[in-house]
Amino acid sequence: MRLQCCVKSKGDSTFQYSNRKAAYIGEKLRSGGSVIERDVENREVKLEVYIKNEANDVIVPGTATVRFD
Repeated sequence: MRLQCCVKSKGDSTFQYSNRKAAYIGEKLRSGGSVIERDVENREVKLEVYIKNEANDVIVPGTATVRFD
């Protein structure tokens, strides 16, 4: 599942993540995140993203830098 919760842009994107806990078959997962930095001049945003399990534990924390063309 990795960081597929990020919207694919037309520009370059980089992702960093860490699998901290296992996800199990049938378990409901939730992904989300927030913008932590915006660079209007370079048309780039930095995101803090996560995947949480049913217990609301972050099982995959990560960051993404997305550049828009």
